[in-house]
Amino acid sequence: ITYMLAGVMLGTGMTLQRSDFTTILTSPTQRTSVPIGVLCQFLLMPLSATLIGRAFLLPYRDPLTSQPIGKDLFLGLILVGCSPGGTASNLVSLIARADVALSVLLTACSTILASAVTPLLTKTI
Repeated sequence: ITYMLAGVMLGTGMTLQRSDFTTILTSPTQRTSVPIGVLCQFLLMPLSATLIGRAFLLPYRDPLTSQPIGKDLFLGLILVGCSPGGTASNLVSLIARADVALSVLLTACSTILASAVTPLLTKTI
């Protein structure tokens, strides 16, 4: 899996030019999309994970023992919801012919912030 992931990242990166990133960073409208995208990733994803988890997982009980196991599933869903996207989003952007450079910038920014923000979000929720 590691080699396949590295191959996907290399192939996606080879489609980009330096001018793609320059365009995003110099255009005022596109420059604002990076912090907005990162903010949405760290607000909307945890919020939706929390709402789904509270609605469906917290009341869940093991069918055999009737023990509540929803808290463990809820914690897993919260961790996934608080974690940023990765290579898959860049690949989907490439396949959809979207702005791959913007996707790479969003992934880089959210990954850098994730080491501090993910534990805070998980503890808060």
